[in-house]
Amino acid sequence: MSGETLELGKGHTLAVSFDRSTSTSDDGAYVGVGACAAYILTTPDGKTRLSYACARKDKDGDSWSDSGTLEPGADKGTWTQVGGTGKFAAKNGSSGWWQPVVSDGKVTSGTWGGNCK
Repeated sequence: MSGETLELGKGHTLAVSFDRSTSTSDDGAYVGVGACAAYILTTPDGKTRLSYACARKDKDGDSWSDSGTLEPGADKGTWTQVGGTGKFAAKNGSSGWWQPVVSDGKVTSGTWGGNCK
């Protein structure tokens, strides 16, 4: 993980990160490795918003990318597949939810669901 946190004063904080990523699935094709970039914005009212974009590839070299958000106070975020090659190309526009389950501040694990076409 690499990143930086900027304390902008008067309650504004902006953190950016770049992380390696893995994806696994018991019942689907989304098993791969790649990377994600994210920003986390905390506003003066204490609310935090996260937005991310990820790109991963599978063992065959087919790839997909998704982006999503976690809005202030929400326990689940949203995701949308924004690009794909090979077996993932027809899945563009798939969308759903994601929920962080456990995090140690450096690694986060979560669950995903939705319409994967």
